Amino acid sequence: GRNLAIWIHDAWAAYELFEKRAQLYSSSLRMVVFGELALGKSNMVSMRRDDAEMSKWRAHRRLMYLSVGVQVVGQYRDAQNDES
Repeated sequence: GRNLAIWIHDAWAAYELFEKRAQLYSSSLRMVVFGELALGKSNMVSMRRDDAEMSKWRAHRRLMYLSVGVQVVGQYRDAQNDES
């Protein structure tokens, strides 16, 4: 089947959609076999973003940003250069 994909190349638009309007646009399908059984409910990709789980999803997102965010990625540059 076909899946709708939207590409966002603007930081302001991404912030608007993911932070300010997250409750409107953040619903996701439940993936029982792949998401819950194989990966567990703690995987950010398969985590549902409804009212009950939103605080858990935001905590995961914050932790991910601290390890791979824009300001942190520069710290990995030396390791990447050594490996290449």
